Amino acid sequence: MSALNPSRLQYTMVLLFGLLAADFSIAAISATSLDFSNGPGEQSDFSVGDAATWTDVATVNGQKVDMVVTMTALSGGTGHSLTTANGNVELWLTTANTTAELEYRFIDPSDGGPVIIYPEVFFGDLDKDSNNDERIVLNGASLASYILESPSRLSVDYDSLSDEYRVSSTRNGEPVDSDIALWVKFKPASVFTVIYTVVTLDRSRRFAFDASVSSGFFNKPVTVMIDNDAPVNPTVTELVSDNGLPVISGTAEAYSEVTVIVNGSSYTLAPTSTNDVSWSVDLN
Repeated sequence: MSALNPSRLQYTMVLLFGLLAADFSIAAISATSLDFSNGPGEQSDFSVGDAATWTDVATVNGQKVDMVVTMTALSGGTGHSLTTANGNVELWLTTANTTAELEYRFIDPSDGGPVIIYPEVFFGDLDKDSNNDERIVLNGASLASYILESPSRLSVDYDSLSDEYRVSSTRNGEPVDSDIALWVKFKPASVFTVIYTVVTLDRSRRFAFDASVSSGFFNKPVTVMIDNDAPVNPTVTELVSDNGLPVISGTAEAYSEVTVIVNGSSYTLAPTSTNDVSWSVDLN
């Protein structure tokens, strides 16, 4: 069962330690905050097998996280580029009838090992007119939900055979236009892929992988849930008293967020691995 339903599921347990009262709740884990400002310069002629690294894109449980972007597939012309601009990871496709797949891999910079995160990413300014046709494809297994403006000029079509969500536009616009934008919430993972396509173009076309836009960008946001399972209830497995103050331990669904409130003080934590679903709060 997943822990990604954004509606807060409350589970409360009150335990008394003398005059201390502990209150527990569980909810969907908050998105991992991402920062793409520490990126490389322009990567020209970016093609299959090429990779670029963004450093310090996130911090997870005190651990710094880097992101490696690799082009894993390409059909169409050459001369494409990858760069950092306005806090975004930007892919520029230069030829019509081109499809490029990018892999976004989040790693521990000390050893290159995978780090699981829970990102929210914004795709804006998806255009279509007589000269331009921009599209993206997202893997259904990686998605928790997505948000559109109401009304939206984007079409999001699900292909059950390939388990893909195919996003296309019905009009040309500007980066500030909310009706041609899509905000995606991914499931927890260390690797994500996005497919970008230009069918026609009159000049180089930009696709931005943006983590800096807030939900306030949309005037009337509509959320489409893909993962509707709420997290399971947490458990308390151990209560250890030391000098009158407890150490409280338990288990919870992986990646769910546990909040322990003791006499008005709040402690929030989350199991960050499917192999370790434990949590612990030391009040000493």
